[in-house]
Parts: sequence; C-alpha cells; structure tokens
Amino acid sequence: LLQRSKSKRKRSIDQGWAWVVMFSSFIIMVLAMGYVRTFGILYVEFEERFGASATITSSTMGFRSVVQSLTAFIVHGVVLEFVSVRVVIIFGGFIYGLSVLLKVFATNMSYVIFTECVFAGMAHGIVFSPPFVMMSQYFRKHRSFATSLTTCGSSLGLMVFAPVLRYLLDQEGYQGALLIYGAILLNIIPCGCLLRPLKPHELQFPDEPPTKEGKPISSSGSLDKDTEIAVIAPSLKVHSDRQSRLTSVRLASSKMVKAFDFQLFKDLRFLVILGYTFFGGVGSRVAGLLLPPLCKEMGVSNDESSQLLIILAVVDLVSRFFLGLIADRNWIKKQNIVLITLVIIGTACHCTRLCESFGAFVVLTVVLGLFSGAFYALLSVTIIDILGLSKLSTVLGFVLLYDGLSSVLTYPLFGALRDTTGTYIASYHFVGGCAYLSALILALEPLASR
Repeated sequence: LLQRSKSKRKRSIDQGWAWVVMFSSFIIMVLAMGYVRTFGILYVEFEERFGASATITSSTMGFRSVVQSLTAFIVHGVVLEFVSVRVVIIFGGFIYGLSVLLKVFATNMSYVIFTECVFAGMAHGIVFSPPFVMMSQYFRKHRSFATSLTTCGSSLGLMVFAPVLRYLLDQEGYQGALLIYGAILLNIIPCGCLLRPLKPHELQFPDEPPTKEGKPISSSGSLDKDTEIAVIAPSLKVHSDRQSRLTSVRLASSKMVKAFDFQLFKDLRFLVILGYTFFGGVGSRVAGLLLPPLCKEMGVSNDESSQLLIILAVVDLVSRFFLGLIADRNWIKKQNIVLITLVIIGTACHCTRLCESFGAFVVLTVVLGLFSGAFYALLSVTIIDILGLSKLSTVLGFVLLYDGLSSVLTYPLFGALRDTTGTYIASYHFVGGCAYLSALILALEPLASR
C-alpha cells in the first residue's frame, strides 16, 4: 500500500494531471487578468460616457483592489482551510461574469463604482491566487516554469481582449460589449472544475523535514500540534467519520488560529516581503494600465493605443516564458531577478516625458513588457524561497491584503496628480519611485535572513 501511495504521488507531481491543473490555471489567468489589464480601455470609456474626472475614475481601481485584497485574505486565511480550490474558483467565476453583466444597466458613475468595487473586486480576490497554491502543491521540480507559464495567461488575456474589447465597443456599443464580455468571463467556471484537489497522501512539503512517521515537524523540531490532529492542507477539506465531535472542533479551531498567523510579523523576512510587494505591485501593474489614458493625452489614436497594448502583451508573454526557464535553472536568485526588473521599470517610467511620437511609445511599451511581468510571475516562488512552501497560502493572503492597501492609497493619487498637473507624466514619475523603493526593500532580504 505504501509503494502504491508513493507511485500515485509520483504520477501527480510534476506530470500527469499537474499539467491539466496548470492549463486550467492558465485559462483562468487569461480571462481574469485579461479583464483587469484591459480596464484602461473601459477607464477611458467611463470618463467619456459619464463625464467623470480622472480622480473619481482612478478611485474605482483603488477601491476595487481593497475589496479584492480583503477577499483574498479571507479566502487564503479561512475559506481554503475548509473548502477546495475547485469550489472557490467555480463560485468566483460566477461572480466575475455577473460583475460585468451588471454594468450593462449603469446610468451613472456611482453604479459603476459599486459594481466594479464590490462584485469585480470580490471575484478577482477569489479566483486570482488560489490556483497558484494548488500549482505549488502539484509542482516541485518545474514549479518556477509552471508558475511563470501560468502568469503568461495575463499577457495573453491582454493581447486577446484589448483588440476584442475595442472592436466590441466600436461595433456593439457599451451595453452590447459588456454583455458579450460578461458571458466570456463565465468560462472561468468550467476551468475551475478541472482543479482536482490532491489527496492527503499526495501532498508533500519539501521544505519541511519529515519525521520517522512521515509527518512534518515544526521549526522547533517537535511535532506541530495541528499535525497531531490531521495533516492540514490549504486546498483540502478533510472529514473523517471516525473523529469525535470534540476532535472536529479542535481541528476547526486550529485551522482558524493558523489562518491568522500574526506571529509572522515577528519575522524580518516576512516584513521584507510585505514591503517590497506593497510598492512593487504599483510599479509593475500600473505602468501598463495607464498607457491608454497617457496615449490619449499625447494625441495617439485609439487604434494605435490598442496596438500598443497588444505589443505589451506579446512581449510580456514571451518574457514570462523565458523568466520561468531561467528561474528554474537557478543561475541567479529569483529575488535578484525581480530586483533588477524593478530598477529597469522605475527608469522606464521616469522616461515617459521623452515619448512624443508613436515610435517612442513602442520602445517604452517593449521595455515595460519585457520586465513588468517578473514581479507577479515570480511572486509565489520568491515567497517559497524565502519562507517555505507551507507558509505560502497564509503569506499570500497578507501580501494581497497589503497590495489592496497600496492600491487604495495610490490609485486616487494618480488621478489627483493628473487633475492637478494636467498630465499623466507626473503619475508615471510616482510609479517609477515606487518601483525603486520596492527594489531597495527587496535588496535588504539577505540581511533579514541572517
């Protein structure tokens, strides 16, 4: 039986159904991140349709990120301790499609803000990061490659949906475009059905040394109290008819305590992760998101603006693919790869004032495409390298919570800088500063690990 169990585990890890899980996660990224990364097109549409200022429109993205981060924190901290990733993604896919369909009936900006912040924010918080937790369990040897390849879905989503959304808005109008777009996003549901949870005997945490009984031990060298009850995994819902009611209560209580592990704040490495993700998310995400309004400000046509987004997506797609291959070779530490790309992104953002022609925007777009994807492509594997696989789900919850906090503080500032200075160039200088600060904090990781 033991040999059969090991054989089944080997068939699941790094091969077999693991690639189905990766493909399903890839399509989820195409759909979910395709919507998020093409929001710049809807951003311009909302400004024109409802006459909203840049401050109000950009605030929509900030408040959406807050709801998204709070939802992700709850999902990683509590929900995944009791419900499988499969169920979570199916529910999130339904909410995602609904969030876009509800905007069809929008008559003012307040309605858009409500549906975008509450429904789209909650949906994205549900579907974005749980697939990465499952892939970290399904992959060991090829973890960096599989994670980077999955995040390529973000680039493909931008590449596909940027021209599609522009075409739908031109041909079908605002309401028709959102009806079709919402129906497309509902395809997250069948993708979620393919995310088969691993069985307890298939789970393995390579960063935790096993005991003689094969159970993981804590960093202090003693058996973890939770392990004495059961082997707990974030994406598994474990029930046993043999357990007494008291044991079930103890198990649930231990999961709740584990969910909100505030002891992490005593670890300097965890604080470094929070710091660099707080500012790095702004530098990596916003640079491409503000391209459409910046292009409009500089006199670039809507068609050329859509072409720039396609270029950004294609370059980003290729970049993430090779980043995964390079990271798996371990030629350079993964956090050093992220650090270098953050410095380059910051420099590119400070050079936006030099873009006075479509050709200059193409150069800027290529640079952003080459390096902006590294932050999210290597986020989960960087966390694993620094803190270990067993803490990934909990740490991701905190990271996404702080990412939302940074969004709600910075997105309105982008709009305010635009309204005050009359140009988005000031906003790009701020984004570049955030990228530099994130790189500086990440450079302190070796000191924190001592």
